[in-house]
Amino acid sequence: ASRLLVWNLNLTRDPRKGDTIDLIYTMGEGSEGIVIHALRYRSQKFSRSFEAYRYQPEGRAYASYFDEQGREVPARLRDSPIASYQEITSLIGDGRGHQGMDFKAPVGTPILAPWDGQILRKNWNWKYNGNSLELSSHDGRRVARFLHLDKLADGIGSGVRVKKGQRLADSGNTGRSFAPHLHYEISGGSGRVLDPLDVHETHHPRLSGAALQGFEEVMTRLGAGLGD
Repeated sequence: ASRLLVWNLNLTRDPRKGDTIDLIYTMGEGSEGIVIHALRYRSQKFSRSFEAYRYQPEGRAYASYFDEQGREVPARLRDSPIASYQEITSLIGDGRGHQGMDFKAPVGTPILAPWDGQILRKNWNWKYNGNSLELSSHDGRRVARFLHLDKLADGIGSGVRVKKGQRLADSGNTGRSFAPHLHYEISGGSGRVLDPLDVHETHHPRLSGAALQGFEEVMTRLGAGLGD
């Protein structure tokens, strides 16, 4: 539930005594764990409820979560290093001391350059990072690291210049990784860790047309199960 709430609440400062949360969930198969289908969090601080409903629009490879207006709850990065993923499983400042964003995705998902730049190195500290890449921006002000990759694209290696959107590698599950995912980390020229949500423009896509109609049917059914 915290993975959904973190987009609307600061979980260390915003919860209040008397807040309530209602969930509809099922136990997933294998490594899926608990799958949340609907969530409603009533906030005393903001005097409102935050809702999220799981829905898979036609044409999308994976389901996501949308609020009662059909707006996607998790933010999406523009010029993202990974266009298709199941969910974001870790963020900077989520309490884990993590230094990047983790995207859950099957092995073999394309990893793309978020900007024009130059590959600085590959496959260092393999025990922890697995197959990995480090990419400097063309102005040298930012460095991106992509960890736990399955394999690098042909021709990708130290010193190679790449263009934004170019395929760099395939996501994987190598190094110290317990499930297939991409670890995406950004630092400034001084080495200070930067939050990808601050570096990238973000957006929350809204459903429309038939997709919105289908979502509203799902929301009505699930919302009834959450109660008043």
